[in-house]
Amino acid sequence: MTLESKVFMIIILQKVKSKLNTYPQSSQRITTKVGLFVVIGIAILAASILTLGTMRKSFITRIDANATFVNVNELTKGNYVWFSGLKVGTVR
Repeated sequence: MTLESKVFMIIILQKVKSKLNTYPQSSQRITTKVGLFVVIGIAILAASILTLGTMRKSFITRIDANATFVNVNELTKGNYVWFSGLKVGTVR
């Protein structure tokens, strides 16, 4: 490297360094920003958990069916309803 290129690099580095120091942030200000970010993140997480917790059965497909039978042969509440060999519900 020539002397001129070294001087040029030193001048550029000084300019970059001076630009970085124009907006100094104290450690307390950074800590406050990080803390605020964490608190907002926890609040969003808690709201999401509570919202999804109340929507527990909204993801389950449910079909109410009513039927009238002449003879139910001891059908009682709580018995399972089977369709094609699969348990699909209960008698209410």
